[in-house]
Amino acid sequence: MIHVLVTADAVIRDMLMNDYQFHAHATESDVYQSKGTILIYRKELTSAVISEAIDTFFAEKIWIVSPSRLVSTDHEIGDIIMPNVFLAYDHEIDTVDFDNTNRDNFLHDPLFLHHYEEQSDLDFETFGLSIGGICVTKNDGMDLIEREQIEFAYSADSVDESCYFLIEAAQKLGRAEDVYPVLAVIDKDATPEEKAKIIKNIPPVLVYLQSQLSSDVSDLTIIADIDDDFTDEPDEFEEGGEMEGFHPVRN
Repeated sequence: MIHVLVTADAVIRDMLMNDYQFHAHATESDVYQSKGTILIYRKELTSAVISEAIDTFFAEKIWIVSPSRLVSTDHEIGDIIMPNVFLAYDHEIDTVDFDNTNRDNFLHDPLFLHHYEEQSDLDFETFGLSIGGICVTKNDGMDLIEREQIEFAYSADSVDESCYFLIEAAQKLGRAEDVYPVLAVIDKDATPEEKAKIIKNIPPVLVYLQSQLSSDVSDLTIIADIDDDFTDEPDEFEEGGEMEGFHPVRN
């Protein structure tokens, strides 16, 4: 099975190169390989990286490996999150005063992945791995965010800079179910040493998950008891692209 890792983070790139013992690709710049795994590094992850992974490197599984910012108090700095629901950030929430009448107004055009038979939390002793959850993609930078606003608008677990649009590109090619985001929760004020320490949590997660996928199963079968923030993906769409019944569980 050919696994292609994509990242725009130089620290993640360097850590993966060390752990996987990658060597430079013979003809492609900023591309590295080791046996059945390929790493593509781009300063910005655009939809083109999905086509490149599929058309040039014949990816069977694509892993988006990126930093993220924490939203939900259910997680901690240093955790690894693999969301299965994705929403695009709307700057209108920057100035909205939320109440019970408008807090669901921004839950539109979600993207769903169906990799996991059950959502779960796994303990890797020094950090947690969360399978499933909600990620909001803010492609103009994720540092200047108001966590409370994002919680009100999206009930999100984390914020990243690229997942929604990469999954959307893969969806157009009929390959969204072969894309696996792996997001490390890093504080925006983390020192380089603190960031590197968190990044070290990623390789063992990737090795574990890739071994699961290489054992002739189509989905990651990980059993645990966890509440899903979203209902199942509904079958019908409302006019304008919003999904009927698409609502997070509000407390």
